[in-house]
Amino acid sequence: MSETTAAVETAPAPTQTPETPKGGTTPPAAPKAAPAKKPAPKPKAAPAPKKPVSKPAPKAKADAKPPTNGHAKAGGGLRGPQVRVLVALSKSNKPLTRVQIADKAKVDQAALVEYVGSADKARREANDKKHFPSLLSLGLVRADDAEVDGREVVVYQVTAKGRTAASKA
Repeated sequence: MSETTAAVETAPAPTQTPETPKGGTTPPAAPKAAPAKKPAPKPKAAPAPKKPVSKPAPKAKADAKPPTNGHAKAGGGLRGPQVRVLVALSKSNKPLTRVQIADKAKVDQAALVEYVGSADKARREANDKKHFPSLLSLGLVRADDAEVDGREVVVYQVTAKGRTAASKA
């Protein structure tokens, strides 16, 4: 037997189906279409910004005691950390930097912006309105420019009024 006849004999006979033309051969299968892509989800609209709600401040009771934390007002309307800063400056015989004040008064250095006050007058006034009056604004501390270790820094000294307030506390 030749190779061509062997191939013909071993190939399965074509089948007749309703879709098959009368010639007896099956047409080649059509390529499958790619599945349809889902449309991209629509972006969600951002919620409208909420308007701030302003509520009136609760009225203080006449017999209410101030809280006992470090932010409570001590005698004279000063906060506890402000009194500690005044005492530290009173004990020192020279002006101190913010780092030195924070170390001696056991106060967070970043919080000194509110307690002592900013060297920038406009910023200090804004913080005084937002929080409470600073020692610089009250005239209890004086700020001066000085050179320390070859760089210009602000140093603070207690005033006579500040010494009196520190001695009363």
